[in-house]
Amino acid sequence: MMSGILFPTEGSIRVGGLCPYRKREENAANIGVVFGQRSRLNWDLPMMDSFELYKEIYRIDAGVFQKNVDRFVEMLHMQDFYQTPVRQLSLGQRMKAEVALSLLHEPPILYLDEPTIGLDVMAKQQIRDFIKERNRLAGTTTILTSHDMKDLDCVCKRLIVLAKGRILFDGSIERFKEEHAGEGVSDIEDMVRSIYEGETATV
Repeated sequence: MMSGILFPTEGSIRVGGLCPYRKREENAANIGVVFGQRSRLNWDLPMMDSFELYKEIYRIDAGVFQKNVDRFVEMLHMQDFYQTPVRQLSLGQRMKAEVALSLLHEPPILYLDEPTIGLDVMAKQQIRDFIKERNRLAGTTTILTSHDMKDLDCVCKRLIVLAKGRILFDGSIERFKEEHAGEGVSDIEDMVRSIYEGETATV
């Protein structure tokens, strides 16, 4: 709904002062989105060709585009495969390309839906480090949904735990740990489990 794809059944949403589903083009210019396994890369072309297409769609200045491509390729260690057809990339390589693609136009807001699902340990950490660095350098506001609690522990400053439409917790990672660390659990995943009884939670 915040990306403008779905309509809410009730209530209202504002993203940067815009109603996202009524101002879809304006909203899209201000956000980057990664939908888990749903790729926006052209399957039969090299990653860089998708980047070039994205440049035209978003009318990215040539200098800004090249600066970001060079920086993202280096930060995400994509030098060895940025000219490889997407169909030949591993899942981790594709996800790195997806994250980079979503930030080429320098949006102030980034939505990430399960960006590290199914990835190996090294790819996960490289993506986490990249997200944190973009936040530090560009102030990119990142909203991350994940069932991998290490994503949240490594990347996020604020945690919201949802279960069946209810907010069970909304606050800092540090406060969450302080409030729930004394419940006989040792990591953030067990802490999340401890605050709801058998309900499906989203964080």
